[in-house]
Amino acid sequence: MQKLDHLKIGVLFHSIFSACQMRCTEILGAESASIIIGEALPLIEGIIEKASSEPIMAKTVEETLNNYASLLMASDIVGRINIEKKGGKYIFDVNGCIYADFVHPVLNSDKTTCIWALLGMAMVAKVSKQKVKIQTSKLTRNGSKTVIEQIKEF
Repeated sequence: MQKLDHLKIGVLFHSIFSACQMRCTEILGAESASIIIGEALPLIEGIIEKASSEPIMAKTVEETLNNYASLLMASDIVGRINIEKKGGKYIFDVNGCIYADFVHPVLNSDKTTCIWALLGMAMVAKVSKQKVKIQTSKLTRNGSKTVIEQIKEF
């Protein structure tokens, strides 16, 4: 029997998450779905930290996002990640994602968040001690562009 290689296993997990997020958004609406996903961010962040051989978390959001981007690029998961700060928001621009060719053509880009950006959101929430707004990504043929925005609680 043929076995799945690591790339196809990654594609499978990426697809499962994206499909669940899309259906959750369709059934519950975007706001309710973002609340559910937002509540999962602390769990996701804990898993990332445990899985990484080097510390990702730093004292600032910028340093943390740069550490995370470096980890993804060094792992050959993505070719390049550009992070641009615009006001209080970060543009998380992923290029050369190894999963994009398999997954993005099937997805509806206005109903899902790039998995790499979502993990970045979890880290931003942890470092800033603020919640983040779960936003959908603009999916491209080989990556995505996502706004990461912190929410100031009253």
